[in-house]
Amino acid sequence: MAAEEGGRFVADPVICVTGTLADPGAVLYGEDHLRRVLTTGQAEELGLIEHLPPGTRCTPAVGGVLIHPPQPTA
Repeated sequence: MAAEEGGRFVADPVICVTGTLADPGAVLYGEDHLRRVLTTGQAEELGLIEHLPPGTRCTPAVGGVLIHPPQPTA
């Protein structure tokens, strides 16, 4: 993992969700990405980043995803 563009980089294959597996909340980054992962055969050892706070953004990056935590309000 590395910090890039103000986010934390996590390598593919990975899905980001708020909540947990039992109560997933929102999938922040997943449907299209997961479809791509499945069609490229990279679905083995799929990582799940859970317990992300509300307001988190997950965006695609080359080879993974950038996780942007919510910014504190001033």
